[in-house]
Amino acid sequence: MLCSSGPGIWGPIFLAGFYVLAAVLFLPGSALTLGAGFLFGVPVGALTVWVGANLGACAAFLVGRTIARDWVSNKVSGAPKFATVEGRD
Repeated sequence: MLCSSGPGIWGPIFLAGFYVLAAVLFLPGSALTLGAGFLFGVPVGALTVWVGANLGACAAFLVGRTIARDWVSNKVSGAPKFATVEGRD
């Protein structure tokens, strides 16, 4: 629950930001999800996790398509489905 003695608005913002970082680094989000519900209550915790998870998915996608593209391409170079997605039939 957000109250004057609690984390205020910065608590959920910080947790959502950490959720983004966790998604990019492939860390499990279950502990963050449970912690958000415990710290902020179910409604605010659910909204915090939803925002963090969506932003984290977008960030992980962008990292995979830009910064880590060569590394990802080398890892899946033998997969025929990847070649089809990339248009290299």
